[in-house]
Amino acid sequence: MFDLLGEKKCNRHKTTSRCNGQILAISNLLSAYAMDGAAHDNSTEFHEDMKKRVKRVVHVLFSGLGGHGAVMFGMLDAGFYSDADHLVLLTGVEPPLQDYVDRLERRNIEWRYVRKQPGRAYASFYKALRRAIFETDPDLVFVHGLATIPSVVWN
Repeated sequence: MFDLLGEKKCNRHKTTSRCNGQILAISNLLSAYAMDGAAHDNSTEFHEDMKKRVKRVVHVLFSGLGGHGAVMFGMLDAGFYSDADHLVLLTGVEPPLQDYVDRLERRNIEWRYVRKQPGRAYASFYKALRRAIFETDPDLVFVHGLATIPSVVWN
């Protein structure tokens, strides 16, 4: 994993230290998945090592209708870190789609709704979302969409 901010690395998570508040939970894992095996001789070993180390995955996605949900459910159906515990944080001004809730509950995947006030209160929303993400001590944070990225890198 890498650290864009140049902060001290946490030995357990290979992300920046949680104690100093400079948390960056963006992983190069996804770029590793996109790598061509021929270009990276030990990519299979890397994937197996990551599967062993990642025990908790947090997904952040829009609570309403959109393509992000389809992508996330497709990943889960394909076995994306199937041995890890997953938490899905549904965010936005719209309440969670019942279809999303039903599908998550059928899979026994924990989910929460982090509501955003329409048109205002961005700072409080990002703070609440950040708290919801990191209170579970995730090994991997998968942000499905750009709108919520500030909650991962914002202090």
